Parts: sequence; C-alpha cells; structure tokens
Amino acid sequence: MRRPLLAVAGAVILLASACGSDPGSLSSDDESACQEYYQVINAWSKDYGAEMGAVGQAVAAGDEDRQETAVAVVRELFADMAGDLREQSDGTDDQELAEALGEAADGLDEIAGQIETYDDVTAAPELMSNGQFAEAGQRVSDRCAEE
Repeated sequence: MRRPLLAVAGAVILLASACGSDPGSLSSDDESACQEYYQVINAWSKDYGAEMGAVGQAVAAGDEDRQETAVAVVRELFADMAGDLREQSDGTDDQELAEALGEAADGLDEIAGQIETYDDVTAAPELMSNGQFAEAGQRVSDRCAEE
C-alpha cells in the first residue's frame, strides 16, 4: 500500500517542481492555467491516495470486491483529470503551453485505457511517471517556470 502512495508523491513532486516559480513571461490566463495544472495534479494525488486507503481498509476487513470498484474509480479519476487539463489548454493563449496541456491530457486518457485490473490501479503512479503524460507534464512545468 505504501509503495503506490510513495510513487504518487514522487510523481507529483517531479511534475510540480516548478510550482513555486514565477512564470513572469506568461499572461495572467496562462499563469492561471499553470496554477490550475498543479492544483489538478495535487487533487488527483489526494483522491488516488484516499481511494487506495479505502481499498486497503476494505480488503483488510475481508471485502475483496472493493478492488474491482477501485478500477472504475481510478479510471474516472484519470478521465476527470484529462478533462480538467483540456479545459486549461483551451483557456491559455500560449501555444506551447496549450499543446503540452493537451498532450498531457491525451497521456492520461492512454493511462486510463490501460487500467483494467487492480494491479493496474496500483501501477498507476508508475504509468504516470513514464510516457506521454510524463513528457508533456515536464514541458508544462518547464513552460510555467520560464521567466
């Protein structure tokens, strides 16, 4: 149980590393998109952690079926996060930022499509740390950190 939560924390720290930076060359709409990006990532991490905790408690109490529910819940978390990133992409004037946000959303959709079992649910942080979402997320962080 701790391993997935630590991986989520690591992924969030990696992706949010520029959170405190002053994106001075960005418009206020673009700065807003950057702030919202980090809020979306942090909210996902919190919700995923809560879901994993609930599953752990249910399984410890003998409710093995709760793992199946987690598959649907986590897929929905990814879909919601992708939708939020697309909304931010549509609201920014910065083409580079908009493209990176859109590609990050596409990466999240790809990850959601890979989650079919509880083992996939526990691997979600690793899936986020590799591939399209990680690459696009790094570009978002880099763009948001530019002066």
